[in-house]
Formats: sequence, C-alpha cells, structure tokens
Amino acid sequence: MKTKDYPSWVLTHKVKGTEIRHFNGRFYLYKVSSFWDKEKKKSRKKTECLLGRITEEGLKASKPRLSEEKASQISVVESGMSDYIHSQNEDILEALTTHFPSQGKALFLLAMFRLAYQSPLKNMSFYYENSFIKEVFPKVNLGKNNLTALLKEVGTQRSSISECMKELMGNPSYVLIDQTHVISLSEQMTCNRLGYNSQRSFEPQVNLLFIFSPQHKVPLYYRMVAGDVRETKALKITLQESGIQEAIVIGDKGFYSKENVENLSKEGLDYILPIRRSHSLCEYELIKKGNKELFDGFFAFDERIIWYKKYKKNGHDLILFLDNKLKEQEEKDYLLRIKKDEKEEITHTATTDLTTESRECEKQKGNTLEKFYEKQHAMGTITLDYSLKKEKTPEEIFTCFKSRNEVENTYDAYKNILEADTSYMQGQAQMETWSFINFLALIMYFRIYKQLLDKEMLKKYAPKDILLFLEHIKKMKINDTWMQAEITKKSQTIIDMLRT
Repeated sequence: MKTKDYPSWVLTHKVKGTEIRHFNGRFYLYKVSSFWDKEKKKSRKKTECLLGRITEEGLKASKPRLSEEKASQISVVESGMSDYIHSQNEDILEALTTHFPSQGKALFLLAMFRLAYQSPLKNMSFYYENSFIKEVFPKVNLGKNNLTALLKEVGTQRSSISECMKELMGNPSYVLIDQTHVISLSEQMTCNRLGYNSQRSFEPQVNLLFIFSPQHKVPLYYRMVAGDVRETKALKITLQESGIQEAIVIGDKGFYSKENVENLSKEGLDYILPIRRSHSLCEYELIKKGNKELFDGFFAFDERIIWYKKYKKNGHDLILFLDNKLKEQEEKDYLLRIKKDEKEEITHTATTDLTTESRECEKQKGNTLEKFYEKQHAMGTITLDYSLKKEKTPEEIFTCFKSRNEVENTYDAYKNILEADTSYMQGQAQMETWSFINFLALIMYFRIYKQLLDKEMLKKYAPKDILLFLEHIKKMKINDTWMQAEITKKSQTIIDMLRT
C-alpha cells in the first residue's frame, strides 16, 4: 500500500521528522532524521525510535527506550479544552491585543483559566505550564509579580476596557440592564460600601451592572459602581458609557417601589417591572368574573396560552397576564399544602399541650382554605408596570420580561460557575481588572451555552460538562515531537456533535 492510499485517520499523524510504516495491516509511526553519508556522498535516512501504533482512536504510544546517549523525553499536556475555547473566542483575543497590546494575550489566558478551572491568580501559571496553549502563546509571563503589575495597570485603563467591550458588542436590537453585587473583603477599596444585598445580609459590597443581549444570550457590558450609589442614576450612566441607545431596565418584584419607578422616569429610562400580587395596582375583577371576553386577547409562549389585559391606574401603564396552566398548578400546590398542614397539625396537637387560642394562632400562620379563596384569583398571574419609548405588543413585553431569566443565568454563572461572588482584590484598579477578566470568562461561558442551545444539546450537557470532556484530550511530546494522544470515545462524541 502506497502512503497516499493510507486512511485519513492515519495520515493526520504525519508530521515533520516522522514516517508512517505499514506492517501486517497495522500502521506505525517512527521518528526519523537525515544525515550525510560521507562514503556514499548522499543524504540518508536514520530511524531513531518507534513512537507508537496508529489506530482510529489515536496514537498508542510505545514505551520509550533508553538510548546510549540519553533517555527519551516525554511530556503530556491538556490540549482539547484550551483549543476549543481559543477557537470559539478569537475575536476576543483580537480585541484584547488591539486595546492592550502588551497584556492582551495574558488577559485572554487568565479569562480562559477562570472559565475552565475557576482559577485564582496564584494557580494561573500552573495551568499555563500544563496546557498545549503554551505552545500557541509562548513566553507569556503569568508569574505572581507580573500578574500583580498587570492587575494594577489594566485597571487604570477603564476607557480601553470600555472600548474593548464595545468592539465585541455588535449591534443588538435591544438589551436588558440589571445589577448584582460582589462582596468585597478589602479595607483598601474606595468603592465598597456596607449595604444589604439580595440575600438580606449586611456586608461591604461593590455593585456590578450588567447589560445583556436576550437575542444573543450573552452579556455585553459591565460597570462597577460603589455599593451605596443610587441604582437608577448608575444605570443611566452605564448606558451612556456603553453607547447603547435602546435598553430596558428589567427588575424583580423586590425592586419595585414608588421611589424607584419615579427615579426611572426621571432619568428617562425604559422599564418593565413586575408587581407583587397583593399590590393595590393589581386588578383581578375580570378573572373573578371568569369571562375570557373581558381580556384583550391571548398569545402562545413556550407552548402555554397567555391571556392579557392592558389598563391604566393612578398614572401607571399596566398589563395583567394570566397563564391558566400555571394557575392550575399553583392552585393544586396550595391545596396540597393545606392537606399537609392539616396532617402536621393533628400530629402536633396529639403531642403538644396547646390552648385553643394557640392552635388558632398557629393555624393562621399556615395554609388554609380561607386564604386559598382570598388568593385564588391572583394565582397564575403576572402584572407588569412598564414605560417604553418604542411601542411594543403585550406579547413582546411579556417575552422581554421573561428574558430576565437569562439575566439571572448570568448572575448564577458569575457567582457559582466562575465563583466570583467574593473578591479579595486589595485596590480599586485590581478589582476593575479582576471584574474585566471574569466578564470575559462569562462571555466565553455563554458562547458555549448558546452553541449547545443551537445544537439542541443543552438538555443533555451543560457548558461545564463540555469543558470536562474536552479536558481529557491530551497532546504528547516525545523527543521534541508533538502528537495527538488517544481520545476517549466520549470526548470524540462531544467533538463530533460540536462540529456538526
């Protein structure tokens, strides 16, 4: 069999300084070199050693033999995961090297290792040394002293950080803006302030404002502000800095208040805000009447029928949405809780000496049929207070509000996947750089998320699963020659699915 007729999975292993040989239906890879034969006065080939047998699963390396001169040098490093992240984010690398010519590659690698390993700064050099990415980006200094200098320098260049994010942003049709917090344990920070967070804990914190594209399912922009800065003012300044024209503030029920609505209106910000079901602005009369003709119409969302009614009250534009399927589920859950509470009460009464008055007080605290009758009309509903410069249909408003789930996914990934909910950075500049690195890692994460979603793989694999499988793909260096190590069947399956 001629070399040109070898299968493609064999020929992929042919690199400079090697030779493929075919014996008894098997393929072997040898390390070869050439030398000048003085007697015959011509160049001749010298076989140095057997590198291994080539199979469809990869190269099965042979055990190195000790030569008379020196032992064969072998090293194994990770390659699959870093190669994948690199290939998916070349535009990020380009933007970084444009705006940070001397630090761009380092910033890219730091973001990569934050995504892959949630690595603290002290371990970055280790992951770099044990990855094939070092061969792609040689001589990048991720040592402690260099990283300390990088954090201080990059963090003072907010304009460059901003321009880099703008370059990656594209042209989204509209965006959502919201904020979260990061606990800061540094006493030297100027922007951390004591305050209550969403978990109602009172701790020193820095607020991070995120701009998110529901269309592309990726964060676009961030800005770090002091923990005690008025939120609505910070939102407006963040939008001005980003250059984004059409943005909508999407809050949760905890954000809704008369003061916040007034501030949003004062700053000229578009908003869509949910109201607690017990709020005086909520109207349930048409639901009580049970006549669907009283609604303005309906639409389908996620294979569910959503009825809607627009109305005005006390100067507010409002829409009531009713999800019948959700209503049935909430009613069922509440009634089952009543039965559960009744059983627990019987058990509790039998073992505890309570007065009749005490029992009645305990009953009031739990789920009762009387409370069910009071709440049933509000079940399955969402009432939104909104103000939009560009008119949107009720379906568009509802869809826009529901995309807040993607924003919540961003916060979850930032705090739990990247484990960036607490910062130990000792200065303002360092904190800025660290936030930027985590933001880049967040973009990388959601690009994997979007790819899995598009390929209908998300129900089976999470982004971290993909990185874990790819991490098992290695490259081997034998006597200064790099080659692909064997690939597990599972990892190869993942690769094939991502490529299709």
